[in-house]
Amino acid sequence: MCHKVYTNAALKAGMTVSNEPGYYEDGKYGIRLENIVLIRETKTPNNFGDKGYLGFEHVTMYDPFQFPLFSLNEFVAV
Repeated sequence: MCHKVYTNAALKAGMTVSNEPGYYEDGKYGIRLENIVLIRETKTPNNFGDKGYLGFEHVTMYDPFQFPLFSLNEFVAV
């Protein structure tokens, strides 16, 4: 059984989170790629409202994803 947990906590510098983009074909197959990222304060040319901005630093060593390594022939219908 899978229990999903959601929170209203704001992202803050120093937090570590996972970024899991995925693609799913309903009733056919799916793939999810997982990246671990560190939230960092970042400088930008514009700072609207003087609030500052956050950015992501990739911690996972997969840079970049090599899409030619994915063969659609390897996927099977579920």
